[in-house]
Parts: sequence; C-alpha cells; structure tokens
Amino acid sequence: MTSILPETIRGMVLFWYPDLTWGLAYVDAARLLHLACVALGLGTVAFVAMSVQRMLFEDGTEDDVALLETAHRRIWLAIVGLWLSGLALIGIRTGFAFSAFTPKLMMKLVTVSILTADAVLMGRLVTPILRAARGRALVRLDFPAKAIIASCAAISAASWSFALLLGGSSILKPAGFPALVTLGAMIYATAFVFTNAVVVLSHRMRPAQ
Repeated sequence: MTSILPETIRGMVLFWYPDLTWGLAYVDAARLLHLACVALGLGTVAFVAMSVQRMLFEDGTEDDVALLETAHRRIWLAIVGLWLSGLALIGIRTGFAFSAFTPKLMMKLVTVSILTADAVLMGRLVTPILRAARGRALVRLDFPAKAIIASCAAISAASWSFALLLGGSSILKPAGFPALVTLGAMIYATAFVFTNAVVVLSHRMRPAQ
C-alpha cells in the first residue's frame, strides 16, 4: 500500500502535467518552504511587536506571557525550516562547493545565523524577564531589562526584514559584499535606533514606583 500510493499520486500529477520535471518540482518545493518560513517569522515578529506594545503600559497577565512563549516557538519553527530548506537549495545550486557561494548567499547564511543566535538570547534573556514581570506593565521595568528586550527585538525584526529582502530581490543578486554589508548595516541600525528610542521614551514616561 505504501509503495502504491506515491506511484498513484505521481501518475495523477503526470496526467495533468506530463512535462513535469521532478528536479524542478523539488527546487520549487524547497523555495516555497523557504518563503513560507520567512513569512511565518515576519508574521510572528509583527504579532509579538503588537503584543509588546499593548503590554508596555498595561499590566501583563499569565496568558500574555504564554502567548509570547508560543510565538517564540513559532519563530524557532521558522528558523529550523529556513535552515533545512536553505541547505537543500544550496546543495542543489552549488553542490556545497564553497567556490560557488555568492556574496548574497553568504550574507543569507550570516543573517540566518544571527536569527538563530537571537532566538537563543530571546529564550535565555527575554523570556525570564517577561515571566518575572507578569502582572506589571513593561514600562515599570528597570532600564537594563527594557534595553535587553529592545535589543533582541531589533535584531529579530532587522534580520527577518533583511532575509526577506535578500530572498526576494533580484536586484541584489549580483551585488558584492560592500553593498550588501552597507544595506544590512542600515537596516540593523534603523531597527536599533527605533527600539532604543522607544526604550528611552518609555523609561522617562514610567509611572512612579
């Protein structure tokens, strides 16, 4: 039964698409998975940003913390999917020959590595802070705690945005390291300036303890 089912599916696909190249279908599947993981990551980051914005001046609850922990697991799922689909695409296109790695491809690897490191920091630094702060508005936290949350959020938002840009832009395909590094630095700097500005303003607006 297990051997008949794949052949049946293959026969149905070939009936509708007799010229289908299975190698091409494999590449498309890996590419679609890659894009889906980027969409999942970006969507989750946007959801977390809205949730944290609400928790900034409102007292958080146990449900709020549980919701953010669920979002963190989704981000991990997206990152694992990025690595698996990305390595599959690298294997198809380069055969893992380092000489065939383009600057854009290497920048993608750096960006996903940063995302992975940031997810680890989120779990080890941000999640404990949010757990300890449940029942209190985030604006009441001390400045170092807010700075940690803001920095991790900036890295996450910038990395997912840069990953989307690297994956979706054909203009950047022939770009060299100087252009890619400059673009990445601008994206990360913008994210850090914005989040840290929010931290400074919220710290000045914090209510009296």
